[in-house]
Amino acid sequence: MVKELLSRIFPSTHIFLDIGTIQSGDYWKNVIETNLDKSDVLLSVIGTNWLTASDKYGLRLIDKENDWVRKEIEVAITKNKIVIPMLIDLTEVPPVNVLPKSIDTLFDRQVLYFSTSNIIAHINPLIEVLEQKLNLSRNLDGVVLPHCQIVLPEILNEEEINKRLETLPFWQIIKSEIPGKVGQYRIEIMRTYKFHDFLAVMKFMNEAKQKVDTLNHHPRWENIWINLTVFMSTIDRGYKLTSLDFEIATYLDGLFNNYQ
Repeated sequence: MVKELLSRIFPSTHIFLDIGTIQSGDYWKNVIETNLDKSDVLLSVIGTNWLTASDKYGLRLIDKENDWVRKEIEVAITKNKIVIPMLIDLTEVPPVNVLPKSIDTLFDRQVLYFSTSNIIAHINPLIEVLEQKLNLSRNLDGVVLPHCQIVLPEILNEEEINKRLETLPFWQIIKSEIPGKVGQYRIEIMRTYKFHDFLAVMKFMNEAKQKVDTLNHHPRWENIWINLTVFMSTIDRGYKLTSLDFEIATYLDGLFNNYQ
């Protein structure tokens, strides 16, 4: 969504999106460095699981020298590119001591906060920064920005939650502390899907993205090899459960039937 909007607002610019742009067989390190060489700005999009995402052995991905997300930031910093950290939803600036040394200056830069539930309210500050940094002029001819009216679903009560769970027997309610917020908890529904191979996991997530993007309600994913654990909660309702969580859960269960 952000790439599409920026491409239309600044039509004379080239925007490289690492996800989905690097093709099978490409040497990803070369592709990233080549595109960064051509770029003036790196938008580093950072979500709540960025620092905690780990492999099946429990090692944080960001601690691996060959992690491509870390490598992008390292290359941009080394080449003195303009780096803009974009914190998604309720993601907070982490303490510097939890970052690898090679990118520990990332948050010395001014960050932008971006909400997936209200894109129009947050795209303008980004546009203004790019105009100032790159001396760009926006083109809004024919550009239709997302509608800014946000209607949040109501929080479900315990009876409503239990009734909906009757139709989702493989899902369960869990309660956990919100990362970075001591003493504050989130309520989620959770299910683990087991696939035949890792490629099926990736295909499943790729298929699910259209429905997820249409509803603008995104799961929290945890993937270990052929196991994909999905967590649903409504951040804009204080990490409580709403009808959207169950709508996505129902859709994912139906989609998973195609992988049996």
